[in-house]
Amino acid sequence: TMLFLRWLDPVLAERAEMVPDPTFSIDIISTVDREALKIKLRAFGVDFSRPRLILCVRNSTCIDEAVRYFKARGFQAVSVTFPNALSDVDLSREGFTPPEWASVFGLMDAGISERMHACISCILNNTPFIGIDRYKLKQGDSKIEHLMRFFGIDRFYHNTEEGRPDTLQAVCGQVAEGNWPVDGIAEKRTELRKRSDEFASKMTKISGPHSER
Repeated sequence: TMLFLRWLDPVLAERAEMVPDPTFSIDIISTVDREALKIKLRAFGVDFSRPRLILCVRNSTCIDEAVRYFKARGFQAVSVTFPNALSDVDLSREGFTPPEWASVFGLMDAGISERMHACISCILNNTPFIGIDRYKLKQGDSKIEHLMRFFGIDRFYHNTEEGRPDTLQAVCGQVAEGNWPVDGIAEKRTELRKRSDEFASKMTKISGPHSER
């Protein structure tokens, strides 16, 4: 985005500032009745007596090997957003409110995602996950790569174009074992919440006089 802004107008680019994704600015997770959501998920076939792997990723040879890695270790595969041929439960066609959808990730033990907001939902819920990119940008980081680098979890990032299948298997092992920096991620979430509040305050001051007219 910054490269695009510099191309449009260097002066405009100098004035631009990073703003966190809005999902970091409010605590949507606390608004959901988790027990009611568990009942809903059980009705759809989610088995809470087993470890659960949430999938927000399309099928490919590399990804399928990763899913099989978890299933071989007793995980039930649950898909959202995209139907996945290897999922045991497909929630992609089921109805959830946005806060419910984000909270589903908190009722899982691990995840694999190629969508940014699914990755963010894992971060909000302290659910270990593998962030997937299917192509490499010519310059800079992708959204998912930047997100994971900011949170210090880029070792759980995998680019299918660049990385080898055995590298992804190693990442699967880290996630399956629960090697997840919970405290460090919590600090970064707090940092983003503070930055969001500061930006909102700034925007209120800027728009205040106009909104009164």
